[in-house]
Amino acid sequence: MSRHLMRKVNLDTFDAAVSFVNVNNNHWRFMYLHAPLKSIFVRDPAAAEQDLHLSTTAVQSYSRYFQMRQNLYGKQVWGSLKWKAATIPHPVQQDSTSCGVFVMQMAKEAIQSFPAIPSFNMKNSP
Repeated sequence: MSRHLMRKVNLDTFDAAVSFVNVNNNHWRFMYLHAPLKSIFVRDPAAAEQDLHLSTTAVQSYSRYFQMRQNLYGKQVWGSLKWKAATIPHPVQQDSTSCGVFVMQMAKEAIQSFPAIPSFNMKNSP
């Protein structure tokens, strides 16, 4: 457990975090923690309608994670923020294989537009 709490990482030095979640070893989702807005975004390239639910679940999980860091190491960074689930409109993949390309493009746009919220205007074709 202790290695997953990133004891030596000072989250106060970061304003955002970008991550990718692999689901069932065959699908990728994009996750974006935006500290200035206290928002967590989870984007599923295959099904945009479930993004708010996924983001809500991520808020609950990350809130527990940050609380554990605080309890074990006294690191209150990001744990003191009241995170909220948020959504960003995005195109949906038209095939069953391009989710990885979608999440990489989402990460690129999130980084390039920071601190603004990205628009996710990537081109979409089969």
